[in-house]
Amino acid sequence: MRTSTDRCPGVLRVHDAVDGGLARVRVPGGYLSAAQVSALAAASASFGDGSLDLTSRGNVQLRGLRDGAAPRVAEVLSDAGLLPSATHDTARNIVASPLLDLREVVAELDAGVQALDPLPGRFLLGVGSTDVLSVRPDLALVDGRLAVDGFDAGPSNVSGLLETADHFLSLRGTAWRVREIAWDRPLGPALPVGSPVALGRHGGSVVALPPLGRLTPEMLDQLSAVDVQLTPWRSVVVPASTSLEGFVTDPASPWVGVSACAGTACASSLADVRADAVAELGPGPRPLHWSGCARHCGAPAGAVVRTATAEGYVVSEV
Repeated sequence: MRTSTDRCPGVLRVHDAVDGGLARVRVPGGYLSAAQVSALAAASASFGDGSLDLTSRGNVQLRGLRDGAAPRVAEVLSDAGLLPSATHDTARNIVASPLLDLREVVAELDAGVQALDPLPGRFLLGVGSTDVLSVRPDLALVDGRLAVDGFDAGPSNVSGLLETADHFLSLRGTAWRVREIAWDRPLGPALPVGSPVALGRHGGSVVALPPLGRLTPEMLDQLSAVDVQLTPWRSVVVPASTSLEGFVTDPASPWVGVSACAGTACASSLADVRADAVAELGPGPRPLHWSGCARHCGAPAGAVVRTATAEGYVVSEV
């Protein structure tokens, strides 16, 4: 069981990195309106490095924030509806299956989460189909069934998921995740795990990948006029008519399944992992994550990880 303090960054709790402040914005279900995309882009342009980083939980990060900018960033994001609760800034971690219209379900779940005591910043909720199980949520509603750490807990709904989350809070002690405690309710077999949605066109939508999950200012200009869904695979779902220069939409691209931590923007990194990922892009295991240290920040569930050490890279699996 983990006993250290939960220090997950948020909008109100900014992490100090080598390149400046880092603010992590929770985006339940990954759903962003065009106005919210514009607000995030404007905040990064005005106070940070101008880009946005997508996370393995369908959230977004602003990097390179200047000293003293955090209160202004929080104000801008609050005005855009991206910080509805100061007490639950880091607790609203909800992933949703792409290409399904789950906005109402996610909104109901998000409101319910904010009515509970705050969940740990590492705790993850999921809704939709079996693809969300690939990111190992603590609790999920999958095709009408409740999954507890991937195991079948029977038919359920949003109310049942929220009650189960509240039960976790009563048991957790200092634990951050369900898998760190002895669960005291009956569970069935593990539910089948689905695959992430493929890149490319799906009816009136297209799934596109910014390499290494980084949305540049030019990419943000293209997204600022449309509603977007961020996925936990660091891709975006947008209308098929959207201009996507610089994005990857070919499911056979070598960029698919490749991610990296912040590298030299972090004081703990022993290598420029982003540059190395670009230099060595090619066939190999997927998902593949490049990590600058043994903490493996941002590594997707089940990834092969290339970890930088003083002697070079070592390969392992998480």
